[in-house]
Amino acid sequence: TEQVLSEMLISVEKAREILDIFSDYDTLRDVYYDGIGYSEKEKLVHIQDYVMTKAMGEYILNTRVPVESVEEKFETDKVQALFRYQTDKEEAWKRIRKVTGVEATGALENNIEVNAEGVHKGMALLKLGEIFGISREKIAAFGDGSNDTMMLKTVGMGVAMANGMPEVKAAADRL
Repeated sequence: TEQVLSEMLISVEKAREILDIFSDYDTLRDVYYDGIGYSEKEKLVHIQDYVMTKAMGEYILNTRVPVESVEEKFETDKVQALFRYQTDKEEAWKRIRKVTGVEATGALENNIEVNAEGVHKGMALLKLGEIFGISREKIAAFGDGSNDTMMLKTVGMGVAMANGMPEVKAAADRL
C-alpha cells in the first residue's frame, strides 16, 4: 500500500549539526529525504576516492540524486558521510558521540550514518512485530555490518553472519 507505518526523522537542527561536523573532513555527504539519497555532484564525480569497490561506487551513483549542496535538502530522514581517510572518520565519531538526540552507526568501514535517537533496524523489526502481533522473542535477525549491531541486540534471536564484523559477532546470540 506504500503506507508509512512509523516515522521518526532526525530534526533539521541535528542534521545540520552533523553535516557541519562532516564538512570539516574530506567526505561525500548524503542527506536522505522520503527514502531518496541526495549527494553533492562535485564529490560524486570522484566516487572512487570514497568507496572501496567499483560495485559500491556504481551502487551509490545509481541511487543518489546529484545536487549542488546537500544543505538544499532540509527535511531529512537521516544523514551520512563516506570518509576519504579513516583517521578523519575516527575523529568525527568522537565528536558525533557528544551530540545528543541522535543514533550513529555505519554499514561500511569508512562511513557514519546518523538517525534520530532510537532509530535503528531493531526498532523497525519490533514495530513490524507489533503491527503483525509477533512478540520480540519470536523475531530473528541476521547481520554482518556494524549498522546491524543494535538490531541483533534488540530482537529475540540475533545471528551474525560468518563474514560479520567483530562487534556484530559480539552482539549476536548465534554465529
